[in-house]
Amino acid sequence: MGHDFYARDLGEKIGSAIAVRRQDGVFWGKKPPYGYAWGEEKHSLRPQPEEAEAVRQLFARRAAGWSVSGLARAAGRRPEVIRRILTDPVYAGYLPLRQSTAPSYRGDRPRPIPPPKRRYVAGQVPALVPDALFGAVWRSFYPDGEGEYPWEER
Repeated sequence: MGHDFYARDLGEKIGSAIAVRRQDGVFWGKKPPYGYAWGEEKHSLRPQPEEAEAVRQLFARRAAGWSVSGLARAAGRRPEVIRRILTDPVYAGYLPLRQSTAPSYRGDRPRPIPPPKRRYVAGQVPALVPDALFGAVWRSFYPDGEGEYPWEER
């Protein structure tokens, strides 16, 4: 019984510490998103020039009416990779506080939180595309997303 309480308590403390670090602008992922590289400071991101330009072109083409499958063929990538790039707010400079629910210490798996329901922190990474462009592309994937999002024009 004592070990269960200790494991739960430790998990909550670690989760709280990671949440505070994310709010302070720390990228807490295994590898940088496409278009970024690790920065000089630990857990910071900086744009990777060649990949960042490819990301900007994807957003511009999607805003001009290209389909995801057309973008995938032009970029030589799978459509689901293109969709993930075009809907990830990190490219507008926003980091999600959480992308999944916390798993139980007893074997539950984390469940992803749908992108429209996530909370985001602005200005934590260098933006590769302007808010207005990202908002227009993001809304093309989530036309019925409820609520206001920080990257959309009000």
